[in-house]
Formats: sequence, C-alpha cells, structure tokens
Amino acid sequence: MAANRRLRMKNKQLLSFLQEMDTLESAGYPRHVWDMEQYPTPPDLASELLISLELAERAIEGRTVIDLGCGSGILGLGCLLLGAERVTAIDIDPNCVKLTQSNANDLGISSDQLSVIQCDIKTIDTDKFDRADTVIMNPPFGTKDQEGIDRIFVEKGLGMATNVYSLHKSSTVAYWRKAAANELHCNIKIISEIQFPIERLIKYHKHNRKDISVHVIKFSH
Repeated sequence: MAANRRLRMKNKQLLSFLQEMDTLESAGYPRHVWDMEQYPTPPDLASELLISLELAERAIEGRTVIDLGCGSGILGLGCLLLGAERVTAIDIDPNCVKLTQSNANDLGISSDQLSVIQCDIKTIDTDKFDRADTVIMNPPFGTKDQEGIDRIFVEKGLGMATNVYSLHKSSTVAYWRKAAANELHCNIKIISEIQFPIERLIKYHKHNRKDISVHVIKFSH
C-alpha cells in the first residue's frame, strides 16, 4: 500500500515533467502525420499509463525498457523518471530522434541511461539488441498508407523484450486475440481501455479533436 501511495504521489510530479517537454510543433519541427501516423501521446495520458503499468505490472522501475516509435520520447523518458534502469528510444524520423535527445538533456538524463536510435522499425535487426524487460509503445494505428505497420511493431517488440505494452484501437482487439493465438504464438492480456485524443493535424480530419477508444494490450512470451 505504501508503494501504491508513493506512485500516486509521483503521478503529479511526473505529469509536471512531461508537460514541460517539447513536442515536434513547439520545437519547430514538421510532423509527417500523413505518412507516419504520428499521433502524440498527451502528457496526462502518458503519465497515467506509465503509473498504472508500474502499479499493476511492475513493468518500469529497475527494468530495461525500449520505446519503439518514440516521437518526443514522452514514454521512454517517463519510464526513466519512474526509475527504469535504462531506456532505448527508437524512431524513423530524424527530427524525433533530435527532439527526444533534446528533451532528455533538459531533464538531465545522461547517455548512461538513454540511447536514442534512428532506424526503420520495418528493417530493424532485433538480434543486434540486448533483450530488454519491457517494450512500451504507441505505434501507428495501421490505417491509411501504413496498413499493417502496427503488426510489425508488435512483432519487432516481441523480438526485443519479454513483455510488450502497446496501444491499439479498441476495434482491433478481436484481431489481436486471434493473431496472438494463431500467428504470433504469444500470450495476450488486455490491461485497460482509454480514450485517446486525436487532434486535427491533417486535412482529411473532419473535427478539431476526436476521442477514440484505445486498448492497452500486453503481449508476452
């Protein structure tokens, strides 16, 4: 119970740090939302997600963590703020790599704690990475020009860590259950359901903001 209270108290402090982090927009970088589906994880959602995963799963403190598709680094850096041993943050966008490193510098995070790597997740050789304890990621949803990319993220995540925690549209849960049993040959656990805000970033969006139902799913061997 004491540990739970400590983590809940950390939630406000963590949120405060995450809210101070630069985004692609605030740092002056373009965001390639059309071809990469770069929908950022808001600070309040990121904070609640990380705290809940530590409370329920002990997935972060003292663990080695990989943040696939790191964006601004909000999930990976949040893990370090919660006591992760080391984080590897990976993104295809060079601007995201620069931004994550810049945010880490502002937080006083050293290179001993963090590695930031630019590479294409589709071609990454998972055997070249030391196996981590945890992958935490908000991958592209796998729609528009990125169909199937969410599946690639999960497959690569399973090749890099023991446990993969990933955000996926709730409408795809049945698909993931079937894929886990018949194709990925892994365990699957539904952690929670959240409302994820999608801001109007590109021309085909009809609303300034739309909340979509998203499930946090755990994949593990």
